[in-house]
Amino acid sequence: MDAYMSAIIGWTVTIFLFILNTWAISSTILRFIAKHDIRATSEGSVAPGWERVAEEFRKNLKSGDEKGGAFAVYYRGKKVVDIWGGYADIHARWPWQEYTLTQCFSITKAFVAITVARFVERGLLRYEDRIAKIWPEFGQNGKGDITVKELATHTAGVAVIDKLFKLKEIKTNPDNVEYALASQRPNWEPGKAQGYHALTFGLYFDEIIRRVDPEHRRIYQIVREEVTQPFGLDFQIGLAKEENHRCARVVPLERGIWFYFSHMWLPWKYQKILFSAIVRPFSYTSRIGQNPVDFGFPPIERANHPDRRAIRAASSHGFGTARAVAKFYSILVNGGNYFGRQLLTPKMIEEISQPHSIGLDKIILSESVFGLGLRLFRRTFKGEDRFIFGHPGYGGQMAMCDPKYKLSCAYLTNFISMQGDGDDPRYLSLENAMYECVRDLEGH
Repeated sequence: MDAYMSAIIGWTVTIFLFILNTWAISSTILRFIAKHDIRATSEGSVAPGWERVAEEFRKNLKSGDEKGGAFAVYYRGKKVVDIWGGYADIHARWPWQEYTLTQCFSITKAFVAITVARFVERGLLRYEDRIAKIWPEFGQNGKGDITVKELATHTAGVAVIDKLFKLKEIKTNPDNVEYALASQRPNWEPGKAQGYHALTFGLYFDEIIRRVDPEHRRIYQIVREEVTQPFGLDFQIGLAKEENHRCARVVPLERGIWFYFSHMWLPWKYQKILFSAIVRPFSYTSRIGQNPVDFGFPPIERANHPDRRAIRAASSHGFGTARAVAKFYSILVNGGNYFGRQLLTPKMIEEISQPHSIGLDKIILSESVFGLGLRLFRRTFKGEDRFIFGHPGYGGQMAMCDPKYKLSCAYLTNFISMQGDGDDPRYLSLENAMYECVRDLEGH
């Protein structure tokens, strides 16, 4: 009997391993084929001296590293690169086109930050103000002394919300969302540590701005009326239903066992995030993707539904083109003025783009640097170590500007990666090519 059972167990294990290996090999072959079944072409325009950027973009498409996206560069106020390629919808074989929009996720936060800064310049708000002074209900449960600046620098300690609500309630039940935000206890002592307020950044500022705006507008309305439309930016918070035909279909991260195999070689900073999210379900890192309960980790499962796209979540639901986002930063990096219209004064741009908080982030578990609503990144160019500013977006997307060279760029993609902190290899290859062009053009 023992021999018989041993034989059964042995054959069962053998068959299981055979099936597992067959699946793994077949899956790898199919993925290899799929990776290279991409339109290895790009379209758009490139000014003389910037051809290297387009070559790098085509290289990424040809290798299959890039499957769909766009990249734009402005230099000294002029658009010098505006390219796109791959698929906006790989299932329908619909190519990325000049007018294609995609969800920019946290790149949206920069538009919120600039709107807040505009209100500060107008005297409607101060960074030193206690939020409870503006919104008395916010002051409950130990939040009475939290300032606007602490929220802007992600040190307010309200990154994770305990009271469960659904993302769609931002539209269908805003009172419930407002109550969840106001009644929240600080996750940590405000002002003593920083942690990326992935979704709550936009939700809290929406409530603050609505209360100080003379017309009591929501922040998505102010962005549209004062930032995007006046400056000719093809960008909106919450996608209008009639614009869905232009929107790229987001392709989520892989699931199941293949996800873990394919992400084993990520940099350590992302391994820590994955480990914490999976093994420590009550950690801030894990909980940041669990509320709203239909936000998800990653927040992608329902992203392509028109009703989902229409939600006015000011941290994550910005939709635009790469040229629009790059132009937005070009205006900032060139003094904030565009054909007589002032987006921000140079003094305010300087203020918000300085490091205001540097340290180990309680959410992303690595060092991060925040300005006033903006992210700062260390870069070394021509032997000089300094900060550039901008904001990354979930999935590998990135937008930034460099004040010294009056340079700005935006990289958008609908093919999601785990490296969403401005260090996605697809983006970095384009940034490196961009700086090589700058070096050559400036004779260095």
